Amino acid sequence: MKAWIIQPGLAPYRVPLFEAIAKHPDIDLTVVLQTERLPGHPWEFDFNNLPFAVLCVSGLKRRRDFESQVYFSPMLAWHFLRERPDVVVCNGFTLSTLILLPAMLLTRTPYVIWNEGTKHSDAATSPFKLRLRRWMARFADAFIIAGRLSREYTAGFLQDPTAGRFYLSYNSVDNTHFARPTDGGDTQRLAELRKRFARKNILFVGKLTGRKGIPQLLEAYRQLVAQPQHTDTGLILIGDGPLKADVSRFAHAHGLDRIYLEGFVSQDRISAYYAVADVFALLSISDPNPLVIFEALAAGLPIVCSYRAGNSADFIRDAENGYTVDPLDIDDVVAKLSRVLAGVDREHVAALSRELVAQASYDNSARAFSQAIIDCAPARATDP
Repeated sequence: MKAWIIQPGLAPYRVPLFEAIAKHPDIDLTVVLQTERLPGHPWEFDFNNLPFAVLCVSGLKRRRDFESQVYFSPMLAWHFLRERPDVVVCNGFTLSTLILLPAMLLTRTPYVIWNEGTKHSDAATSPFKLRLRRWMARFADAFIIAGRLSREYTAGFLQDPTAGRFYLSYNSVDNTHFARPTDGGDTQRLAELRKRFARKNILFVGKLTGRKGIPQLLEAYRQLVAQPQHTDTGLILIGDGPLKADVSRFAHAHGLDRIYLEGFVSQDRISAYYAVADVFALLSISDPNPLVIFEALAAGLPIVCSYRAGNSADFIRDAENGYTVDPLDIDDVVAKLSRVLAGVDREHVAALSRELVAQASYDNSARAFSQAIIDCAPARATDP
């Protein structure tokens, strides 16, 4: 059967997922992209040499901020009517879904809404957009969700929240890449990396934006290192963004000489940073399903994470492999960071985290997509 998966653009961590779906013997997959390059990212692809078919549909783009764009691609409907896929996996409750909905209803083409959003990440959604989402959800044949919080949020758009068909597909990373043992050249590289930083270190990986809770993290760090037992603790920030200069100004204003701005770090080098850190911190104000949580879990790091991060509810067990916190409660954030830095059973943390993150594999995620596509496919596509 011909299946479409619609995406705004392509990210490296999606490639293994789409490759695994494309390998299914009953699915002829095309990934439909609305831009060749996502904003705020350095990734570039040779679309002719990917392990799945790609269709790039041109349209209008409006940059909202450092990390996001709105895409308006009316030609999606034309391509849809020309190609006539048997099943469409839509990119959440977006303009692309809205543009295609009349054509999908007209041709009675089943569609699946792939939604990672939660009530926290979508808190600012207007009443008008919420009504549109209820309309889109009303006709959807199934939903692919990224965890408990996204399921609760998505089910809330249905007249009967228990009636929808839901398929669980966590985001995934290469777990072995972040959990791999250090040997040979890696051992030397890690030793050199450790020399650059403080005796103990908090690690953040992501965009340096307000949405990621950078101001809250800086203030929590300032209060933490004011405590005598944590004066030799560092803060390693990996990533880039509009608050980079603010970080430098904050460090200078408060005499914090152990804040390390590392900038963008490639995937082949980033696992070493997880290996030298003592705790991973993510204080997102809005974050549907951050991949960095999976990276930290695979690396076996204890995590202090915002409860507003969509996957925190599924993968962080309080007082076992980390803590979920209110990112605006700085006192509690400091207390939890202090507790982890004072000493945890790293072997227990690592074993539990790696057991939990094993659920978030590319094979498991692809299986959910494939099953949703097959279950929703019309009889004409599945009959021999």
